[in-house]
Amino acid sequence: MEYKIEVLEKRDKYFYCTLGEFFSSPDVRKELPYLKDEYDRKWLVALDADGNVLGVGSYKLLKNGTAKMQSDYVFPNYRRQGIYSKIVDMRINMAKRDGAKRVQTVTMSQIVMDHLKEKNFKIVIQRSKYNTLELNL
Repeated sequence: MEYKIEVLEKRDKYFYCTLGEFFSSPDVRKELPYLKDEYDRKWLVALDADGNVLGVGSYKLLKNGTAKMQSDYVFPNYRRQGIYSKIVDMRINMAKRDGAKRVQTVTMSQIVMDHLKEKNFKIVIQRSKYNTLELNL
């Protein structure tokens, strides 16, 4: 399948037209109940040729040198096609470019944990069903 990944930073008309349905989708809200936008987040968005959102992930660089990967979601019909992996790789490269010391994310998904461990992420905190994973750069 052909798709491209765009990095959206400005909160302009294109941003809201592209991500509006994603933010308001009941299915997304069910899997990401804490979903929110912050003005210092960058959103990586996988789009098909018609501009439909296939998946997203956000990136935020903190002052302590940690790059946070948050709000990862790939729509069910497009899972297991490499979209999530490509979004992760792009954020790791952004973190390196930005001089981050580490990349960090929190998940409760075993599939995500297994995938990130393949990319050398390590579990650094386990609380209840949530795991914080970190990659030192």
